[in-house]
Amino acid sequence: MLGELKPVFKLALVLASAWGVGVAFEEQLGWPALVAEIFVGMVLGPHALNLVPYEKAVKTVGTAGLLLLVLEGGLNIDLATMRRVGWNAFAIALSGTILPVVTGVALLTPFAAFSFTESLVAGTALSSTAIGTPFVH
Repeated sequence: MLGELKPVFKLALVLASAWGVGVAFEEQLGWPALVAEIFVGMVLGPHALNLVPYEKAVKTVGTAGLLLLVLEGGLNIDLATMRRVGWNAFAIALSGTILPVVTGVALLTPFAAFSFTESLVAGTALSSTAIGTPFVH
């Protein structure tokens, strides 16, 4: 029975570590806790120490958390401010999306190692819409 609980304890240790380091970063350095939590995830995750059990489930929960984070950001938009800065904000958002994509295509397509699609994906990863890339499979 204890062997069956080992992955649960491991996952609890990983989550507690991420939370604890996040709190320490925020209180001691004044940095956002999210930065530390991402760092802990990289160190304890499958590409380093590989301590995270149920990797697929953790990834699914992380994707759901990212969706909720984006939803919360959208719900906190002040419409009065949006009307006031609307066209300027639209122009900045448009340029922040299109310029990196065009740059990625322009710089990588001439190289034989990169297809147009790969260049487009690289440019998109650099754009302000890159937060949506975990949802594209």
